[in-house]
Amino acid sequence: MRFMPTKPLPTYLVALGVGPFDVVPVGKAGAHDTPLRILALAGKGDEAGYARQALPAILEHLESYFGIPYPYAKLDSMTIPQTVAFGAMENAGLITYVESYLLAPKSEDTVSFRRRSAGVLAHEMAHQWSGDLVTMKWWNDIWLNESFATWMSSKIVQELHPEWKEAVSRIESRSRAMDSDTLVSARKIRQPVKSKADIANAFDGITYGKGAAVLGMFESWMGKENFQRGVHDYLVAHEFGNATADDFLTALEGAGGKGIMASFSSFLDQAGVPLVKVALSCAAGQRPVVEISQRRLLPLGSPVVPQQVWQIPVCLRFPAGSKVERSCHLMKRSHESIPLAQGTACPSWLLANDGEVGYYRAQYEGNLLQRRLARHAGELSEAEKVGLIGDTSALARSGVIPMRTALSLVPEFAGASSRHVVQAVAAIAHGVGERLVSQDLRPNYRRFIRKTVGDRAEDLSWTDRAGEGDETRLLRRDLVPMVAEDAEDDKLERSAQQLARRWLEDHSVVDSDMAGPLLSVAARHGDQKLFDAFLSAVQKEPSRRNRQRLFAALASFRTPALHRRALELVVDKRFDPRETYRVLLYAMSDPETRGATWDFFKHRFTAISKRMPREMGPYLPYVVVRFCDQGRAEEAQTFFSARASEFPGMRRTLAQALERIHQCVAERNAQGPSVAGFLSAY
Repeated sequence: MRFMPTKPLPTYLVALGVGPFDVVPVGKAGAHDTPLRILALAGKGDEAGYARQALPAILEHLESYFGIPYPYAKLDSMTIPQTVAFGAMENAGLITYVESYLLAPKSEDTVSFRRRSAGVLAHEMAHQWSGDLVTMKWWNDIWLNESFATWMSSKIVQELHPEWKEAVSRIESRSRAMDSDTLVSARKIRQPVKSKADIANAFDGITYGKGAAVLGMFESWMGKENFQRGVHDYLVAHEFGNATADDFLTALEGAGGKGIMASFSSFLDQAGVPLVKVALSCAAGQRPVVEISQRRLLPLGSPVVPQQVWQIPVCLRFPAGSKVERSCHLMKRSHESIPLAQGTACPSWLLANDGEVGYYRAQYEGNLLQRRLARHAGELSEAEKVGLIGDTSALARSGVIPMRTALSLVPEFAGASSRHVVQAVAAIAHGVGERLVSQDLRPNYRRFIRKTVGDRAEDLSWTDRAGEGDETRLLRRDLVPMVAEDAEDDKLERSAQQLARRWLEDHSVVDSDMAGPLLSVAARHGDQKLFDAFLSAVQKEPSRRNRQRLFAALASFRTPALHRRALELVVDKRFDPRETYRVLLYAMSDPETRGATWDFFKHRFTAISKRMPREMGPYLPYVVVRFCDQGRAEEAQTFFSARASEFPGMRRTLAQALERIHQCVAERNAQGPSVAGFLSAY
């Protein structure tokens, strides 16, 4: 057999696929009429409906943005039934995906599946340019692959599906990255890689999420056209070769990003999130001045770290007469003053992060935040509201402001028409219930949840209604299970029990996106008969998605005897350990079963770790991350420290898990009185 000559490739991007496959032709697309195919496990080719539709459009949008035709002769997308420690891989011309990203029978072809699939497809296909055509010179610049592909996939999804409001989802992703980045043990985006352990740690939320957010910030700062030209020039200069971060930044500088090397590097080479404090000074007869200062945002319980200074693109928005003005400033020092335009009156409101694209949290002095959110919320975009709510929540968790300030946003925005806004304030309420509500305040907390979001959740209920839009379905998925759990809503719990039993006979009784939360809520107060029914179902269930839902539900039973039976599934040789591992994670998420799960994990660690794929070993300390108890932190440190040498990369994940516990303890001590004062009104 003879093959065409292969263009230069890094060795880690060479792949072979061995069938049997259904070969699904997708047609040709792009400047060179590139042939596209999907290779699905035999018998599953008809589940590739959405991917067949999306692949050509994504390829053409990527070619258009980069200004470079797809660099290889063909593009196959191959599915793998179950992967280990990765979901997809950007092998040149033969991208591999775990089945659940690419394939879905009709019953699973939901709005959430399509959104997830589109993002992953665009991410891996973007790698064909950034990662394959041009590859990082060494692993410390893996962000050049992953950050870029994450940022690019969001851009492509926004172009293909503007109705999905990707700009808002991008703000949510940025906020999650900042939550991870507040850890003192967080990695830098460009972290030195000196060992296999460093490589194992490199594929995390900092590399993907923070890197993408920083790229978005500097794209906004430079201007989209200049940034796009810089990306094109970088790829052309290094095609079919290796490059470094400095090569990329040099291309951006050449495209109009003056000074970007230093400012971008201040985010690449420093861990942490800048906290920008904002104050408005309006003296009679003088131009208004915005005073800004910066420091690293550190949660309660964090150790002291050396002072840091970033070069931060800060963009302000404010009213000036009948217009709304925008003023941008590159902040290079710890404190700076920004005079507003001559003739500007003292603004009635001020947004310190226009578009919420800047990678920093904003702390408003005086009543600026209240004026911004309560009195002038109409001037905010949906993304900006979500960003401001996220900042407020983060500042409360860090002890910068009282937690009651964040909680006050829940009744204010719980009735919003935006799904994203409702989810943002519901997350504040849920997080407080998990960490900060004492047992004697549980009745008040339940009344708080019922009063703010209970009626809306009961109206949504578990099942779809004719004519509903995608946003309603997505809100149902998040809000209904939360209210059923946090408010202990009898109506929703009884309905879940009834529907779960019907689901065992007919999976179509609820939308598949709701099946997992429904089964888990039903299990929390389920009896042995329901447990046995779920266990019987998981042994017969052919669908991997439904097995995952059933394992999560089995982990949710709270009766001690049933809980113990569920934990034994983790070491049961009848089941795939990559699936049963989620039993541990779900059981650890419930405060009522957390202690018993930890005891089981310690007692059976050898059996558990031997069954797990080796690549999962470094992440085992994450099982303890939900504890909020100093004694448990000491137990975990002793237990994992004795075993960390067996798993390269475990020491960092252990440090991060322990830091989360210490922060939770400190937050509970500092913010408990504020929460108690707020909930006393309910």
